[in-house]
Amino acid sequence: MICARCSYERSASDTAPDWQCPNCGTAYAKSRPGAPAAGSGPGGYTPRPAAVSYAVHVGHVDVENIHVAGSINGSSGGPVNGSLSFIMKIIGFGLLLLIVIPLALRAIFFQGLVSNAGGLDCDMRNQASCVDPKTGIMKAIPSLLVQGANSNARPVIPCRLVGKWASGQHGSKPYKTRFKDDGTFAMDPGPALSDGASGLWAVQGDKLIWRYLGRNRADINQLKYETLTAFTLTEENGRHTQFELLEAGKSDKCTP
Repeated sequence: MICARCSYERSASDTAPDWQCPNCGTAYAKSRPGAPAAGSGPGGYTPRPAAVSYAVHVGHVDVENIHVAGSINGSSGGPVNGSLSFIMKIIGFGLLLLIVIPLALRAIFFQGLVSNAGGLDCDMRNQASCVDPKTGIMKAIPSLLVQGANSNARPVIPCRLVGKWASGQHGSKPYKTRFKDDGTFAMDPGPALSDGASGLWAVQGDKLIWRYLGRNRADINQLKYETLTAFTLTEENGRHTQFELLEAGKSDKCTP
């Protein structure tokens, strides 16, 4: 029998098993035509089937790796372009924030100045939103907290103002208002108030603050005490309204 791997022709004197080539040790059933003959490798090394199989396997893996790498880093850009795109998006988003945030803060600040100047920071359609839960009376007007005599001044209910007062201009006092020690007021019907009026009141610094039910905007008047039984308010139009005490109120909740 001739070995298909090494072309050795078996003789009668060979002692190797009948199924194995005495020269290269390959099983006749596994040998294949064209395989390297025994001793044909470098230094006379005879490649073994396992080694050949391993080499082929490694070569296949390398080819696959090269293919995968090519598909990722090829001409289509892959992660390189993807990373650049991501970085550009981050930079663009950062620039947008640099533009938008200052504008938003400026708008909020401006709105705060406009709103707080007229006491638009709460809505008297829901009276509870204008009451400080800690004090139980009207919330402070934020803009007044930084203005001269009102700096850091908080709303209070002065005892000298608790009671019923008559008010008007030019010597006439057709309006009757009761300032209560719980921070509310009630105004009787008058020439321009057929149904009267009610709401919240307090003094913040040198200003008397009125918040009428149903109105968003507070009425802020400069307060000047004339005597123990009289005071004057300066209206927004510059006119002066005089108040005269009709009936003093008693209270242990007001501020002396």
